[in-house]
Amino acid sequence: MKTLNRCALAALALVGTSAAFAQSSVTLYGRVNTTFEHQKDGDVSKTGLFNNSSRFGFKGQEDLGGGLMAGFQLESGFDSSSGASDSRGIFARQSEVNLSGGFGMVRLGNFTSESYYATADFISNHNHDTGSSADALYAYPARDVNKIAYRTPSLGGATFEAGWAQHEQPSGTGGKNSLDLAANYEIGKLGLGAGYSKLGDQNQFAVRASYSTGPFVMGAYVQRDKNVFIANGGNRTNLRLSAA
Repeated sequence: MKTLNRCALAALALVGTSAAFAQSSVTLYGRVNTTFEHQKDGDVSKTGLFNNSSRFGFKGQEDLGGGLMAGFQLESGFDSSSGASDSRGIFARQSEVNLSGGFGMVRLGNFTSESYYATADFISNHNHDTGSSADALYAYPARDVNKIAYRTPSLGGATFEAGWAQHEQPSGTGGKNSLDLAANYEIGKLGLGAGYSKLGDQNQFAVRASYSTGPFVMGAYVQRDKNVFIANGGNRTNLRLSAA
């Protein structure tokens, strides 16, 4: 049974990878976001150039027929104030293959937590939660690498996602797998979201509400975490409000 499971996952990875190479056209995207800032935190002042998650990437899809689509996405970060590449690796921000259809989407690789996108990302209106003024409140216990995830198709405006990131270390070494769950629901101009993630004895749960009308958007999220924001520090609750 283990052999069959491995073959099935390997086949999915191969289909996605083959689709990447078979693209007759590939989308190149990205942004260069640099700011000149003066900041004061208590008695400490700082002035300088700041990079705000500048990145570039490649993505594409291949129609496999029968309503199936194979896709890929590779994304690399760099420091726009110095030109330095991401020290974590060339495609450390995202590297995935996926297979989608009427059943939803299955994803394999490295990508950001589903629960984060369902909650904090919607509320981070200031500079889209990047750079030196990013959201410092959200507790993030999820592991993004070595992950397999599933996203449902839209069900009356609602979507659900689940991700499982594997530690990939020999048993008995103390490594933990990571679980991530998310839900989103859009009702006209009102959006609702919820997310849960767990990694060992760390976990978090958050809910989000956002509202947009014309050029204005506002929202809030509330998060409860355990042993994340303060390591082995017990429970914590945080609230963030924002408008733009």
